[in-house]
Amino acid sequence: MKKLVFLLLALSLLITSCGQTLPEPEQENQHVQSWDDGVVDTPATCTTDGKMVFTCSKCGEKKTEPIPADGTTHTFSTAWTTDENQHWHAATCGHDVTVTKEDHDWVDELITEGSCTTDREVSHACSVCGYGNVETTPKEEYHQFNTSTHTCEICGAVSYFQASFESNKVCVMLRAKFMNSGLTDLVIPEYVYNYNYEWYDRPEVLKSVNTATMTSLTLPESITTIGYQALKDKTNLQVVNLPESLTTIEQEAFMSCTGIETLYIPASVTFIGAQALAYCSNLTTINFGGTRDQWTTLMSGAKNIMKSTSATVHCYDD
Repeated sequence: MKKLVFLLLALSLLITSCGQTLPEPEQENQHVQSWDDGVVDTPATCTTDGKMVFTCSKCGEKKTEPIPADGTTHTFSTAWTTDENQHWHAATCGHDVTVTKEDHDWVDELITEGSCTTDREVSHACSVCGYGNVETTPKEEYHQFNTSTHTCEICGAVSYFQASFESNKVCVMLRAKFMNSGLTDLVIPEYVYNYNYEWYDRPEVLKSVNTATMTSLTLPESITTIGYQALKDKTNLQVVNLPESLTTIEQEAFMSCTGIETLYIPASVTFIGAQALAYCSNLTTINFGGTRDQWTTLMSGAKNIMKSTSATVHCYDD
């Protein structure tokens, strides 16, 4: 009986926790694991350690070992970073590195066909990252002006301005010409920077405009000055649109403009010359973009600014 108990006890020592009967040399440590090649559980990055998991092929036991950060395994955004020539994926790990930059793969698409009346628009976009822009060709480039009449042979638009440079003189003469007496509206192009010359030995530009039929005049944001007598006696004018860039209205600029009933003067105006708004018999309303104090200062800058003109002035702070 004692022999049987002894044999059973010896047999139990030969059985491991994984169910495998071990050879005699391995009995002391129960069994020797047989680890596989391991699986990456957490990849290492350039700044943090990763983790590798190994599994025993005999008993299924698992162990982990660190994967050291190598300083080179950077992480990158899936979104594109772009400039006007290339695109790339920027690092999200805090290091100043990028994947290889690539040139844009441009694809052009016509949005609007250009003509005398419509700007041409072409879309330029990268087929990879989507970066792009819209290129616009101004409709003015499609005009075909007749050199004699200064009128476009396609759409009838009129070229109002011509510039001539005189040798040995530091001035550029700009002459406004109303080439078609049937037109009623005149919109001054942006490139005409001033209605008066910096040197006062030349006539003011708008004196040469024939207003026999013109009732509306619009000045662009590039204009800073309306010169001396520039619109004097333009009795047919009913609407004059002044830009926010305007700073100076010279002497007698609007004198005897009897067709204007309402005039807006922007707050940017800091000087109005003598009789600039005189004898405008039908001018009943002036809307000033500045304060009442500013208007009072303007009226004190010259004499008889509104002589024989009985317009009501409304200021911004009234």
